[in-house]
Amino acid sequence: MKFRHMVIALVLIIGGIFFVSTREGTKKSVPGSSETEASANTDAGSCAPRARDASDALGAGLGRFVNPPVDLEAFESFHSEVETKIRAAEAQCSCLTESCVSVREALSSMRNLLAQMDASARDGQPLEANIVQQIEEIDRRINEAG
Repeated sequence: MKFRHMVIALVLIIGGIFFVSTREGTKKSVPGSSETEASANTDAGSCAPRARDASDALGAGLGRFVNPPVDLEAFESFHSEVETKIRAAEAQCSCLTESCVSVREALSSMRNLLAQMDASARDGQPLEANIVQQIEEIDRRINEAG
């Protein structure tokens, strides 16, 4: 059982390193050609960076809280920080553009993943093996949005 936990932790750490190293190279800019598009892009432009902040905070905690037992006090602080960043991103993502909708879906996925981590921390059970893929999907949505 311990070997399995070590393998999961190693996969998550490698995935996190890959995620961080490739994230900076995938930022896009979205040019607006009309006043309406420029306004929508401004909303989307403030939305995606906030979502990236939340995703970065979530990804940073994976290595520390992937394998039980975890320090619940430290986890609660991490949980609060990530939740605050998710709320800040949601506040910036009220536009109706496709990119805002995509980011809101990513934020919802982040919230679900945070709930899985919370349950794992409290129950002492390891996280699902596909957690790296979940984070990659969240990041893909955010990067596509802006």
